[in-house]
Amino acid sequence: MREDTVPWRPCAPGPSRTTFKELIARGDRFVLDPSGVSFCDSAGLNVLLGAWRQADAGGAMVVLARVPEPLLRILQMTGADQLLRVHGTVTDAEAVFAGIRSRDR
Repeated sequence: MREDTVPWRPCAPGPSRTTFKELIARGDRFVLDPSGVSFCDSAGLNVLLGAWRQADAGGAMVVLARVPEPLLRILQMTGADQLLRVHGTVTDAEAVFAGIRSRDR
């Protein structure tokens, strides 16, 4: 099982839906780190939810770490925080994966 941390900036070069598919194909757990995101609108939210849907459909897990406050508010207002697990740090997110791995054994 592989875990990856991916910096996420929806309007800049970086992970796209194709990239998410590639990540999901090579590993079942990864962390998106949107800490560099200063603005997110419905298009950015759609990218996040699309990544979650692709991961879920492929039996993978995607979580968020270091979410900026404005993006966190959007996730909470739309209920997306109920689908996308949000963690304060990458270490916290990886610790969740470690707990899942322990239970899988």
